[in-house]
Amino acid sequence: MAILSVNNLYKSYNGNVILDDISFTINKNDKVAIVGDNGEGKTTLLKILTKEIEADKGNIYIDDNNVIGYLSQNIINDVSNTLLEEMESAFLDLHKIAKEMNELVDKMAIYENKQYIERYSYLQELYLNKGGYEYQYQIKQMLNKFGFDESYYQRTLKSFSGGERTRVAFAKLLLKNPSILLLDEPTNHLDLAMIEWLEKYLKSYSGTIVLVSHDQVFIDNIVTKIIEIENHKATMYTGNYSTYVIEKQQNYEHLLKSYKVQEKEIKRYEMLIRKFKPKPTKTSFAQQLEKKLDKMEKIELPKIKKKNIHAKLESNLSPYNVKLHVCENLLFGYNNVALTEPLNLLIKNQDKICIMGKNGSGKTTMLKCIMQNENKISGFNNDLRDNIKYFYFDQTQEILNPDLTLFDTIHDEFPLMNDSEVRNILGRFLFSDDEVFKYNSDLSGGEKIRLIFAIISLRNYDILYLDEPTNHLDFTTKRVISDILEDYPGTIVMVSHDRYFVNRVANKIIYLMNKKFIIEDGNYDHFISLHDLSSDSINFMNKKDNIKAKPQNIINKNNKNLTKEKIKLEQKLEMLLNELDELNNNINDDKEYNWIDYQNMQKQIENKEQEIDELIKKLESYN
Repeated sequence: MAILSVNNLYKSYNGNVILDDISFTINKNDKVAIVGDNGEGKTTLLKILTKEIEADKGNIYIDDNNVIGYLSQNIINDVSNTLLEEMESAFLDLHKIAKEMNELVDKMAIYENKQYIERYSYLQELYLNKGGYEYQYQIKQMLNKFGFDESYYQRTLKSFSGGERTRVAFAKLLLKNPSILLLDEPTNHLDLAMIEWLEKYLKSYSGTIVLVSHDQVFIDNIVTKIIEIENHKATMYTGNYSTYVIEKQQNYEHLLKSYKVQEKEIKRYEMLIRKFKPKPTKTSFAQQLEKKLDKMEKIELPKIKKKNIHAKLESNLSPYNVKLHVCENLLFGYNNVALTEPLNLLIKNQDKICIMGKNGSGKTTMLKCIMQNENKISGFNNDLRDNIKYFYFDQTQEILNPDLTLFDTIHDEFPLMNDSEVRNILGRFLFSDDEVFKYNSDLSGGEKIRLIFAIISLRNYDILYLDEPTNHLDFTTKRVISDILEDYPGTIVMVSHDRYFVNRVANKIIYLMNKKFIIEDGNYDHFISLHDLSSDSINFMNKKDNIKAKPQNIINKNNKNLTKEKIKLEQKLEMLLNELDELNNNINDDKEYNWIDYQNMQKQIENKEQEIDELIKKLESYN
């Protein structure tokens, strides 16, 4: 049953088309994600659905029996309310019923009236069916899931941070239980435990959900349909994000095949027309073919968006087992109060460490303390080599001067570069033509991150300290940044809650919660195979059936005295690295590939990378 439909929607800003002839239908209980690259109009579409902005053309139908709930801070009634008062305001209908029931009790104590008794019985049943005897429990449960314990209950909302208010708005929205939920980046400001709880909650949500998110794992775990916005048009796919990627590829291959068949048909017609048109007896036949050719609905050559960053990061250090940094009994915090127990950590080259955990647990503080002893209380924290070059990526991107253009940003950093070289560097990171003269202040979040990585690529850093590097990135850009960091031969210490990104890049997890932490080798999927994030205490996070489990990707290091085999492995590794370079050079040249060839080359690269990764892990077992 259709509860929401969009027909021939059109929207433009200052003459620039954002959405063009958008049409789709959403049925009751559908879980739908709107996907597309940044700037394609996803949030614009959501705002049109909520009537926050108007479309230039087209119409929207929403079934009258449905109530739309939109995640925004406008859902907060009054910032002078306490947290509990604001949550209570989600149940105004119950408050009205309770008030009338109390008034009837007072009247029945004085008067014997059958109508009062009947009315009271009706209201009591209504109050029960609407959850009147359990809604306060629901409020506390919901607040707890969004990270608010009793210490927050009597605080006024004006004392809350922007991120906390967003969580308050989300909690209140879910308590209101609208039949249609519209969510724009719902995982912002949520930690991993909250995100994983929210996934389960929304998956079993009894209403319809339409969401925009850049969290691929989140989308995969919830939705049953995908609406792709590309080139101002909308295409609907059945299934989650992973299914959509496969189906889109299949559609491309089918369209490409149809295009080639039609091209052969057109060439055959044109050949016959050229052959028979000059002959008087065949002129009418040739004219019939011309009419057929004119009426034929031409299939355009399908193009796949190749959005690849043609660059890689380098390091000056040897790739194997170089000890770079050590933390011994390191305590960090504020006002001499430590945020966690003492940290003992040895960082070696090619370690890719991700610091994860609950909001407020001290992730960014730990990152900054390891990097430059900021907020250090006691303990040893130092580099083990002289002149280690490191780079710090801040969430705010404050390293970019807002008054400079992209071109000037690179040229000022590297004044010996000529104009062509500057343009070439920016081009590798997907900035072309007049885009290089945009001011940094006008860049989107994703564009700023690409510019920062362009700067990083021109310096051989030994350690990258990254604080939420994938914020604001669309799926495609996130993938290519993941590719770059996965191949980076240096060391990374980062904070991130993006599970797709962490799975691609990290080989060690530090998880913080309740002033404790757990350190595990492996990526995020391996970490949660050992630990239960739904627990409120890190002491209970260990999964009993996995206590003896060992990281899947850790090689037994007890093998000794295998020098000859080690030399052979190093020689093989050098050969594989050369083969990988050749494959990357082929795929990154200017030649146009069709989708099948491109996918085959990509598969070869992935297989080669996996072979190299396994070989490196084998070599590490000798150290």
